[in-house]
Amino acid sequence: LSSSSAASDVYKRQVHAAGAPPGHKPGAGGGAADGGGGNGGGDEPERVSRVSAVPADVREQVRVLWEEWLAVHSQPAQSDKAYAQFMVLLSHNGWLKSAEPCDHFFRVIVDVAVEATLASATPLADEGARGTADGGGGGGRTALDFRALDALSKLVTILVKYFSDASSSNTRLTLLHRALAAVLRALLHQYEHEPERFNQRVYFRLLANWLFDLNAPDPVLDSINFAVLTAFANALHALQPARLPGFAFAWLELSTHRMLMPKLLAAKGQRGWVLFQRLLVHLLRFLHPFLQQAQLPSPVRAAAPPRRRAAAPRPEGEGGGSNSRLVSCARAG
Repeated sequence: LSSSSAASDVYKRQVHAAGAPPGHKPGAGGGAADGGGGNGGGDEPERVSRVSAVPADVREQVRVLWEEWLAVHSQPAQSDKAYAQFMVLLSHNGWLKSAEPCDHFFRVIVDVAVEATLASATPLADEGARGTADGGGGGGRTALDFRALDALSKLVTILVKYFSDASSSNTRLTLLHRALAAVLRALLHQYEHEPERFNQRVYFRLLANWLFDLNAPDPVLDSINFAVLTAFANALHALQPARLPGFAFAWLELSTHRMLMPKLLAAKGQRGWVLFQRLLVHLLRFLHPFLQQAQLPSPVRAAAPPRRRAAAPRPEGEGGGSNSRLVSCARAG
């Protein structure tokens, strides 16, 4: 299934939503590839760079900041003081105050973290061992080191919560939107240009971390809770399985995540129902061709039970007719 056109359209919408500089062209560039993985650069003609549009000097500056953050994050006794000092450093250098440097900052750190994780892939000795199947082009099972992704998710969570310029809810949401747009940009770019290296587990780990950290009960984030849920629902709408079938299992886990689906359905005034209905319709449309077959492939059988469970939950306190209305809406869609 070719996703070039659809991915490009979604990509442009996400860049626009994140406030990318006027005139920025998605996927522009394509010279020497960026030496991802934090190795300082180098020519890699076989890899189409996800950050080729970011000036080389900016990439190096952001890499230096990333290495400093890794040092902070890897400390055995992490402290709020160390986090505050790093945020002061970002603020002093103006990385998050305007659209272009903020966009560059998130694009580079996402690229470096993703590349470091992919570079850590190690084939498991026992092919029969329990584990998650590799989401990339290979058919074997691999072990991944998620420390770089966990450091990235921690950094974004702290920035959204405590960055000194994030005193207003709009600023907090802007940072989250830019971070999500950078992840979607990297995911769509790799899915289209590097399908043999694509691994859905990498992006699932990052998005799942944010879902949990940014939706857990927290006085700092309570005022923007529904806006955060909406941001993730919109991101999953852009990554719907009909467009990116190679991301379908991660998408299904994220869409039915306990920090997303129940909260959408339990939102006041049923505000989240239309968002979840849209995700449910995406799933049903993706499964429809397979469900018409008498013998379902095993991966589809694995996806079908969550589909049935997804239609079952109802917001607490709602009557028995609520579920039927939700399912009716999905069928109508």
